[in-house]
Amino acid sequence: MFFLFSSCAKYPSDKICTQKNIQNPPLWFTNPEILNDFEAIGYSPPNFHGMQIQREQALAQARTILIQRISSLMNVDLKNMTKQSKVSVANRYTINIRNFSRNVLVNSYQADAYIDERGGLYLLVRLHQSIKKTRPLQSLKTTPFSIKPLLQRRCYAKEKLLTIKTKSPLYNGKPIWFYRPNSNEIKMRALGIAEKMQNSTLYSQKKIAMIFAKASLVKQKAIYINSLDEIFNIVVHEELGEEENWQISTKTVSKIGDIKLLDIWMDPEQCELYVWVEKE
Repeated sequence: MFFLFSSCAKYPSDKICTQKNIQNPPLWFTNPEILNDFEAIGYSPPNFHGMQIQREQALAQARTILIQRISSLMNVDLKNMTKQSKVSVANRYTINIRNFSRNVLVNSYQADAYIDERGGLYLLVRLHQSIKKTRPLQSLKTTPFSIKPLLQRRCYAKEKLLTIKTKSPLYNGKPIWFYRPNSNEIKMRALGIAEKMQNSTLYSQKKIAMIFAKASLVKQKAIYINSLDEIFNIVVHEELGEEENWQISTKTVSKIGDIKLLDIWMDPEQCELYVWVEKE
């Protein structure tokens, strides 16, 4: 019985678990054809390493789809330049590749999320500077946060759990910012999720969650570096039939600056700690 309920969120197998995870699927999930070229859906099944890894896998898949889609658009654009010299095409595409890569990876963000009845995670990823208008997201019916389920689960001593003062309402058992962490596109915001390790303290778990959140902010600034060569090979090298050694100047982001903790929440079923941060 203990195993059944402790794994309920990840591998729901009975009627109680299924009912708890019921929610109306968003339109972008039921009708993905409404998405434009600058939106993509990433999926990740339940992961025994926890929600942090599951979410990263879904984000990576969505961003890969966006890169492939942008590459296809760039291929079409390249074919329209065939009358120009190879040098001029290469020079123009050096700029295009940098710009598109920066848009796809630096300015891509999680717009929404959906968790199916078996714990599979679907993320809607968009570009901040999309050239096409996106449909507004559906409103979500939330419930006020209650610490009672967490106190009953006893992930830590009561006095420690009472310090977790979640501000945001919940949707489908998680804070609303888990689904839409970047609703304010002006600010750089990110999530960090840490599992409860054996003999760990709440302080150490929070510290790990904050490290993950800060790393996510850094990736938003530096992840495009990892994709430039990939897009370059797909779009330029193969189309031109040449192997060129391109020197691309990039700056690795080693510091993100100060970050502000916006909210904190602990999953009463898995004892995972969630933090929501913002770059100040």
